[in-house]
Amino acid sequence: MTDPLSLETKELGSIIYPLEEGSGKIEPDFQHIDREMKKKGITLFLLWEEYKVNYPSGYMYSQFYAKYREFRKKNSVYMRKVYKAGERMLIDWAGLTMKSSTGSGDEKTAYVLVAVLPASSFLYVQPFPDMKMECWIQGHVNVFKYFGCVPRLLVLDNAKTAVIKADRYEADLNRTYREMAEYYSASIIPARPYSATDKAPVKTGVHIVERRIIAKLRYAQFLSFDELSEAVHCELEALNNQPFQKLPGSRRSVFLETEQHELMKLPGRRYEYAQFKQAKVGFDYHVALDKAHYYSVPYQYAGKQVLIR
Repeated sequence: MTDPLSLETKELGSIIYPLEEGSGKIEPDFQHIDREMKKKGITLFLLWEEYKVNYPSGYMYSQFYAKYREFRKKNSVYMRKVYKAGERMLIDWAGLTMKSSTGSGDEKTAYVLVAVLPASSFLYVQPFPDMKMECWIQGHVNVFKYFGCVPRLLVLDNAKTAVIKADRYEADLNRTYREMAEYYSASIIPARPYSATDKAPVKTGVHIVERRIIAKLRYAQFLSFDELSEAVHCELEALNNQPFQKLPGSRRSVFLETEQHELMKLPGRRYEYAQFKQAKVGFDYHVALDKAHYYSVPYQYAGKQVLIR
């Protein structure tokens, strides 16, 4: 007698769900299956078992798996990974910039922050006057407010703003960024260097934003940064509400249906931006925050290195 534990999935499935002679195979509802795959704890094998309960003469698992992959390719949603709802957010700066006018009539460059929830493809976009830490943090805080909730993982493409030193196993992160993530109970995962699969969803989101928002507004004249920001926000709303071409619903409807309730709740107050600086305490037990401001610390720290927040 054959030990069931020694059988491969395909062999075991053919014993549990033998094909009935002369019966046709019912096509699975892959749109429903693709939505179910975004839910926590759901696997393709479980969905195949449910399919076989309803249609015992249906496809074996290997055929079911191949057809699902083909469905994802045809519907422009194919990626090697299937992302679970509420698990992660990917964030990066777009490669293209935008322009707005200043009060004196000069042009000012705007840098565009893009965030995407890969399980629903829901997007957030905001222009900033620079790519420094304060704008990076403000962007995250605004992203969470727009979503109304917080993902558990923040995945970034080793942006110089946040990552002091990239590493395949443990990157050195900016202290302010770490504090902000801890405040929202989120974890930071920099994408691994030279790993394209880690970056695919955010790169796709950036390309969509560059084509559908930045390029679309390239000839528009904005008399102020606020005017530019308002135009970008209007295009973002239109993009998130636009129906998918080959799938039912829109980015917003999929987000509301499958993802929003899986994300963590926002804290009662927004994170308050802070900077950190290493400094040596003088023998008069004062530290210099900059050249113009000095602050006293307990005398026991005189001559020692301290961290100023």
